[in-house]
Amino acid sequence: MSIGLSMIGLMFLMVFAGAMIISTIYSSVRCYEEAGSADYTTNDVWARVKKVYWAIFGTTLLYGIVFFIAYMIIVFPMALFATILSFLIIPVIYILMGFFMVIMFTAIPAQIFEGIGIGGGLNKSFRLLKGNWWSSLGLLLLLMLIYNVVVVVFAVPFYASMIFSFLSTAEVDMMQETPMYVTLLNYLFGAILLVGSFMTYSIPLVGMTIQYFSLSEEKDATALMKKIDAFGEVESDQDEEDEEEYH
Repeated sequence: MSIGLSMIGLMFLMVFAGAMIISTIYSSVRCYEEAGSADYTTNDVWARVKKVYWAIFGTTLLYGIVFFIAYMIIVFPMALFATILSFLIIPVIYILMGFFMVIMFTAIPAQIFEGIGIGGGLNKSFRLLKGNWWSSLGLLLLLMLIYNVVVVVFAVPFYASMIFSFLSTAEVDMMQETPMYVTLLNYLFGAILLVGSFMTYSIPLVGMTIQYFSLSEEKDATALMKKIDAFGEVESDQDEEDEEEYH
């Protein structure tokens, strides 16, 4: 019972932390987009994080639940098939999981940057991805490959510490408790691995956010529309100044 509660608590902690990282990255991108440069402060980012955090948390949790249910629905029937059929189905499952992540990584930026709901974000996601499914999936796979390679760097000390702990205990007595310093090292390297994994998650997030803006520009010409709007504002201000000088 306690183990189950601990696992549930850990899952919610990961969702909280993941939502915080997503909120921070998207808020930083939003501040950069508005400022047109890196001329913004931590307070500016934090102010935006507080506005979007709970929306991102709820959306991330919802996507996670849907993903888990869909995964279980697919995996359980697969266990009934023969081994040969399972080998054929497994690649299909991973492709479907990849497409699900592509949709999520496109829908969430749409919600944040355009101020729309989950349904609107999904609609925008499907519209942007139309004709760009495979290129977006390929980009995500590349980003996840880079992410996993970097995570290995954080994982090496942790697993090395675990192996050292096992070997040092086995040499003395299997019934003897692990030395305190070894346990502390395991916790330390485990914490480094966890934090490093979360921080490195910015790689696919930033990459897919850039893909979102690229697709938005391709489908909606958003940058061009902003330039036209800005030109209209400048022209209006110039007319007002000329009118004031005339009077």
